Amino acid sequence: MKKALLIICAALMLFAAGCKKDAKATVEHSVDIAYYADTGAVPGAAFKAGETVSEGFEENENMFVVENGARSFASSGDYYYYFDIDSPPFTVDAVVSFTDCYGFDIGTVSIEVTKVLEAQGIKYNEHEPANEELFFLPGAGTVYSEEDSASGRKIERTVVECTSLKHKLIFVFEENALCAAACFK
Repeated sequence: MKKALLIICAALMLFAAGCKKDAKATVEHSVDIAYYADTGAVPGAAFKAGETVSEGFEENENMFVVENGARSFASSGDYYYYFDIDSPPFTVDAVVSFTDCYGFDIGTVSIEVTKVLEAQGIKYNEHEPANEELFFLPGAGTVYSEEDSASGRKIERTVVECTSLKHKLIFVFEENALCAAACFK
């Protein structure tokens, strides 16, 4: 009886070892990030970075426009399109997404994003952003939560910038949770 039990245990161990043939984990992701970024597109957005909008954004009934010179933008709520209002036809300088984008949910941690970038062969660097880099966020670099404003605790922001693509693409994290992505012309 003991011999039979030992043989069964040995067979199970060999079977389990055989199943671990490829211990290297693969990262599956449904969106080809390089394809979209190289075309200036943000999946789900109406316009692309670098695209010329000859009729202006006012023609789109789902958008509102805020005029502020080179920092003017049109928005549909989840996506913001930055352009220079003083130089029509309007060219989209940046598309910013404040919703799920490039296959990542808002709140995704940075390590998950960088793993996908590595798996797709996209070079990147991770850094603390300069205030002007996040011009599209309110109080970029100096935002405090209500609970922390009295103590002066600054919200920690980091940026993962893709460096090997045709268009500049950044993922913005607050407290290590994805809060926005931006594609620049």
